[in-house]
Amino acid sequence: MLFLACGYDFNNPCDQNGSGYNTETCYGCTNECSTNGAKQCSGSGYQTCGNTDADPCWEWGTVTACGTGYYCSAGQCVEGVSQMTSIIPAGCFNMGDAFYEGGSEERPVHNVCISAFQMNVYEVTNAQYKACVDAGSCTAPGSSSSYTRSSYYGNAIYDNYPVIYVDWSQSKAFCQWTGGRLPTEAEWEYAARGGLAGKRYPWGDDSPTCTLGANNGSQYDSCSPDDTIAMGSFAPNGYGLYDMAGNVWEWVNDWYDSAYYSTSPTQDPQGPSSGSYRVLRGGCWDNVTVYLRASFRGYYNPTNQNGSYGFRCVR
Repeated sequence: MLFLACGYDFNNPCDQNGSGYNTETCYGCTNECSTNGAKQCSGSGYQTCGNTDADPCWEWGTVTACGTGYYCSAGQCVEGVSQMTSIIPAGCFNMGDAFYEGGSEERPVHNVCISAFQMNVYEVTNAQYKACVDAGSCTAPGSSSSYTRSSYYGNAIYDNYPVIYVDWSQSKAFCQWTGGRLPTEAEWEYAARGGLAGKRYPWGDDSPTCTLGANNGSQYDSCSPDDTIAMGSFAPNGYGLYDMAGNVWEWVNDWYDSAYYSTSPTQDPQGPSSGSYRVLRGGCWDNVTVYLRASFRGYYNPTNQNGSYGFRCVR
């Protein structure tokens, strides 16, 4: 029987042993694993609604089965889609390419300080996005196929795979529907680094691998299938975030400016006030490893719908 641990790691079960069940502690929330698999969190500041591990909580507590089309937030059932998040603590970091492996748009390396926020643990899935479409708050992706699959979006087999063929406005609309927003470019890189300083990738400096469950695992051009992969296929980074390198590119809120790093403010930069392109981060299933670096800056026309473009939300 599977017992879920408390906190951000949905795939980290409590270990069963001969004399009972172990206790997991994450971010001060103590989980006593019971024989029915329910999460039993205690401590101050946690939500009180809920009892099912099928609907992970938004803000560190237990979760109720609020009903189809609703999720638990601030102790209340509200309309939308439940999404697991990780609390990203406030802090400062050096943003940009310290290894001179990218282009000039990744430099100069500059110190940036970020206020605390919450970020989706996973990229937005087909099932989550479809709930927004079904509710009339989002428009359908530009295609229901993927690179190797004629039936992808709307096919239950791929419900837990990242939604693709969504442009920047569609991504923004979904995040707003859930009560969130797209991350800034600085928030994204800060979160992707997972608390590590001066490393190439979200896990460190080790080269990426296609091995499922690996700490340095990533879905990129050397992996099979030559397409997207299910959420949680590789280990998370230090902030409990999955697929911050590879799988799908992620739209962020910022306009793109190749020279922005030279004038970026230190505290919570919001990006340029205007532009022609929006920033994408993280690389994708079709990219070589240079695109998987935490500092790499992609950009494209915000109306483009592509089989390698997805997103995740913050709040």
